[in-house]
Amino acid sequence: MLSKCIKCAIILTTAAWLAACSTVQTVNEKTQWVATGKVQFRDKATKESFNGSFQWQSLSDGFELNLQAPLGAGSMQLSQEGNQATLALSDGSTHYHENAGELISAALNQPIPIDAINDLLLAPESSPLPRDLSQWQVNRRNYQSFEGFETPIATRIDLTKDSYQIKLIVKSLKQQ
Repeated sequence: MLSKCIKCAIILTTAAWLAACSTVQTVNEKTQWVATGKVQFRDKATKESFNGSFQWQSLSDGFELNLQAPLGAGSMQLSQEGNQATLALSDGSTHYHENAGELISAALNQPIPIDAINDLLLAPESSPLPRDLSQWQVNRRNYQSFEGFETPIATRIDLTKDSYQIKLIVKSLKQQ
């Protein structure tokens, strides 16, 4: 079982990944892009929190996400290429699975609705949330247009479930 610190870092990775997934543009699904931003995780029950930055890069057959914590403590890399997902933690351990969502869910012993959140910002602002987010309280705001993307992207996303709170700020989104 992963320690609470590693669990926090994994949740942060998930948050960053979710934010980045949300920034998929509508012009051409094969266009590659990179998103950067800030992420905060807070567990209200334990009062643990973590702040970091992320860089998400889409690949032709998946993605690569780097999450940087202050001074590198708790930094990690999550990637999905085809049917292989990898989570590399700053302690040197590496975890594998077919799907990044399943990898994160297994590591946290709790389902994370990555596919639903992946679509979160693809829909217009007034559209309903995906069904898989029914257990999460979601607040998306501060929509901004990015060059080369037809749909404005929510640059602030807050996700809350039970005692977990994830805050995402998308700072930049660029096509490659």
